[in-house]
Amino acid sequence: MYYLLLLVACVSPPKQLSAHQKARLLVDIANSSLMEGDGVGALQTLSEAKALDPELPEIYHSEAIALHGKRDYESALLHVNKALSLAPSYTEAKVTRGKILMDLGRYQDAQVDLLSVTKDHLYRDSFKAWINLGVINYRLEHDAEAKKFLQEALVASPNKACLAHYYLGHIALRAEAFKDAIRNYQQASIRGCAKIGDAKVALGIALTKNKQFELARKTFLEIQKLYPEHADQAMEKLKELP
Repeated sequence: MYYLLLLVACVSPPKQLSAHQKARLLVDIANSSLMEGDGVGALQTLSEAKALDPELPEIYHSEAIALHGKRDYESALLHVNKALSLAPSYTEAKVTRGKILMDLGRYQDAQVDLLSVTKDHLYRDSFKAWINLGVINYRLEHDAEAKKFLQEALVASPNKACLAHYYLGHIALRAEAFKDAIRNYQQASIRGCAKIGDAKVALGIALTKNKQFELARKTFLEIQKLYPEHADQAMEKLKELP
């Protein structure tokens, strides 16, 4: 009993978390909600975090991501601007603002943010900025510039930047370089890539244009089974095959 009492006496009470620490924990919970696609839950949790520490820039950044997911781009821009006013060197927030500005059609402003990110050599995810720069130039039909930026993304992170292959496929398809388009769409169709369903559809279209009709048919049938959100589109493409 003596040793038990001594052990209990040596155990210190749990340390009380500060408001700042609690707010950071809530931001982590909100970010988990965002990863699960629960934007509403994330915003609710971030509101609680803001009540604890309204000067924490990560709160406003995560709010911007949630609002961007709801396509409320103007509100998202206000929130990411707030994050950057609190932390001007917040590189991830610059990537987010660049993406928001891009989706607002403010391409020149977007490129200012994104180019600044590519110069931060301590930022591990620079491929995100390179991809968005490529997307902007693809939309502007500046294909040579777009290709250069997308290739930089693949150099920066060959295993994470498979979305770059998706847009490189688009550039090749626009140039009627069908074999190159097929190769890039195949790279964009591997497990874990963003836009994998879209890449599969694009692959089927490129195969069709390259007159590889049986492979195109196989691809569209696979889409119907595995990617139901693209099933109607695949069916229409199947009807067009000879």
